[in-house]
Amino acid sequence: MRLAFIDSNGQVMATQSSPNPPATTKWESEMGYTRVELPDGVPPSRDIKITQVENGVATAFVESTNPVQPVITYAELRRAAYPTIEDQLDMLFHSMEQGDFEVTEWRNAIRAVKEEFPKGK
Repeated sequence: MRLAFIDSNGQVMATQSSPNPPATTKWESEMGYTRVELPDGVPPSRDIKITQVENGVATAFVESTNPVQPVITYAELRRAAYPTIEDQLDMLFHSMEQGDFEVTEWRNAIRAVKEEFPKGK
C-alpha cells in the first residue's frame, strides 16, 4: 500500500510504502498530518499537492508550486513502517504456537522494513 501524509493544505509532507501500514504513525499522532492512500497514477512524491480525497484515497493532485522538503531520517521512516508492537507480539505468539521458533513471519516483516529503509539512507 502506498500512503501519503498531507498537511491541512494538501501538501504531501511524507510518503510511505508498506504491506502492513501501522494503525497510527508519528506523522499523524505527533505532527498532525492526514494519511491518504495513493492509487495508481498518483506519484508518491513530496512534490505534489493532493487536491481531492474521497474515503481516505487521493483522487486528484497537482504538482506543487512550493514543495516542502522536511528532513526525515531513515529511523523515522522505519519507525512509521514497522508493525505496531501489539502486531509484532501477535506475530511472535502465533509463530511459536505453530512451532515456528525461528519466528519467520516476524523476521520477514522486520526485514522488509529494514530493506525498504536502509540504515544511513
